[in-house]
Amino acid sequence: MSVDDYYLVQHENGSSSVGCRQTGEVMHPIVGPEVEARSLYVDGLKLRERFGECDSLCIWDIGMGAAANALTAAQALRDLTGKLRIISFDRTASALAFARDHEARFGYLKDCRQSLDALLNEGRTTIELDGLLVDWVFREGEFLDELAGDWPAPDAIFFDAWSPLKNPGMWTLQVFEQLHQRLGRPSSLATYSRATCVRAALLLAGFYVGQGRGIGAKEESTVAATDLKLLESPLSPTWLERAARSHSGRPLLEDLFVQEPLPSEMMERLRNHPQFR
Repeated sequence: MSVDDYYLVQHENGSSSVGCRQTGEVMHPIVGPEVEARSLYVDGLKLRERFGECDSLCIWDIGMGAAANALTAAQALRDLTGKLRIISFDRTASALAFARDHEARFGYLKDCRQSLDALLNEGRTTIELDGLLVDWVFREGEFLDELAGDWPAPDAIFFDAWSPLKNPGMWTLQVFEQLHQRLGRPSSLATYSRATCVRAALLLAGFYVGQGRGIGAKEESTVAATDLKLLESPLSPTWLERAARSHSGRPLLEDLFVQEPLPSEMMERLRNHPQFR
């Protein structure tokens, strides 16, 4: 995609988002990028508390888009002393290039042009924010291909790809399985989706899964983790029964959006998951 595939969306609260003509979707709808990024990813994953425990943090920013999640996280931690490493993955940097061309509409881009130019042109930049040193890398390409790279394991994952309907290949069981295999230390993941097929895929991939914060029109989002202790509101066995009745609970298995009930074999694996024992 190119910058011509994007357009500006104005929200009632005065904030702006980036819309995509190709997918027909809007990034951070209704509340705007900074409010959503702060609620779902910064607060939802308790980044400030976790950063304070070790003075460093590594974030995998999957679906960089216009970089709202990454930069909002950096701004939220700027009064702390230490190092923040961000590795952003996306098929294209066009959304960020579009937002940079309209930076007056996006507060989180303020005073970042030089750093963004370095990120877009060289794939890496360093930002100093008070006591915080941000080392930011951008990788353009297919996420599963990039997973084979020698990247440091993340403490936190922002999973913000286009929706399962428009971008099913990014929400498959295989993606979450391979992602889980790469996590060599306690890690947590947040995503805006609360779809049963997404939560089932995360559980089957080996994650513990819980309810995340609501934002905009969504009553709740999803948080997953390698350690149950990282979840505030783990899914209860009641969710299992709802999943068993769902007509769209089966995880996506390929780059095709299909709605089907959970097969009995997958349902049995979910019931035997350590989270529900």
